[in-house]
Amino acid sequence: MELISMSENFEKDMRKITKRIKERKSINANKSKKTTKRNRTENL
Repeated sequence: MELISMSENFEKDMRKITKRIKERKSINANKSKKTTKRNRTENL
C-alpha cells in the first residue's frame, strides 16, 4: 500500500515540477536584454 501511495505522490510531484519548469522556460523566453544585464551585475 505504501508503495502505491508513494508512486501516486511521485506522479503528482513530477507534474508540479514539469509545470514549474515549463513556466520558467516561458518566463526566460519572454525576458528582455534588460534582465540579462541585471543578472550580470548581480553575479559580479
